[in-house]
Amino acid sequence: MRPGLHGRRLPGVRVGRDVRRRRKPPAPLRGTPIEGSDLPPLNGLTRPKLHEILTERTQEVGAEIRYKSTFSELQPDADGVTVVYPDGTTERFDYVVGADGVYSQVRSYVLDQTLAPRYIGQSAYRLNMPRLPEIDRIILQKGPKGMAGFVPIGPELAYFFYNTDMPKQERSQVECREQLREHLAPFGGLTGRVRDEFLTEDTEIVLRPEESLISPAPWHRGRIVLMGDAVHAITPHLGQGAAQAIEDGVVLGEVLAKYDDAEQAFAEFTERRYERCKLIVETSLAIGEWEMGRLPDFDNIAATNHVLEVMAQPL
Repeated sequence: MRPGLHGRRLPGVRVGRDVRRRRKPPAPLRGTPIEGSDLPPLNGLTRPKLHEILTERTQEVGAEIRYKSTFSELQPDADGVTVVYPDGTTERFDYVVGADGVYSQVRSYVLDQTLAPRYIGQSAYRLNMPRLPEIDRIILQKGPKGMAGFVPIGPELAYFFYNTDMPKQERSQVECREQLREHLAPFGGLTGRVRDEFLTEDTEIVLRPEESLISPAPWHRGRIVLMGDAVHAITPHLGQGAAQAIEDGVVLGEVLAKYDDAEQAFAEFTERRYERCKLIVETSLAIGEWEMGRLPDFDNIAATNHVLEVMAQPL
């Protein structure tokens, strides 16, 4: 996760405080400060650590977590939703929240079934590496056919990414290492060191297609509501995917506590979230287009700073 989760105080979640407690970088990360807060403006942490923080908090408040579970059908009515499981058993709930990602199975119960994320033509290689002294902020290094970057995510840990345009397809770890080494051949500097020192047979590389989606409002139908990548799939160029999903959860919790009527709650949820998420989706997509040479006059720095300033504003 890139340092895109602003260290704001999130009611009932305590993510900012837990992140600060568990991650103590040698020097503060630069970023847009949150007015009235002593929390850092940006946080970088690994996804496993974020999962640990969120899981612990979920268990603290008494919620039940079921892993490796799915559904075969949702049967909504005016009073709730019946969930049908693959084994034929059913369970009744007041609401169903579709937070099931880019390839959401819940989305078709709320929005047009043809709506789907679009592969933008670019994929990202990612790997963890030691945090070298030079990596004291997000660093970008442009190459002839892609963008390399470094993100500090701990006192001794950073992650490296390389965005480049390519066909969407799966590759083995061996193929990823070989192809990434070829991509990085023209680089010197920090990226050259990654190629020469840290791209070994033991290096685990993640290769992900970059897909984009901003779903039209409303984000609910009856008592089924969508959030996160299910309605706003964000390419990684601003590091805002997980951050915006967390913000969705905070706002959704607030509106459900505020209203007894689901329609009012879900309508306010979308109203508060739509423009903010749309800005991030569209700006992230534009950065990807710029990296691929399709928007030569695009001002990447100004666009990024504008988004960070907006993200520092109250939800």
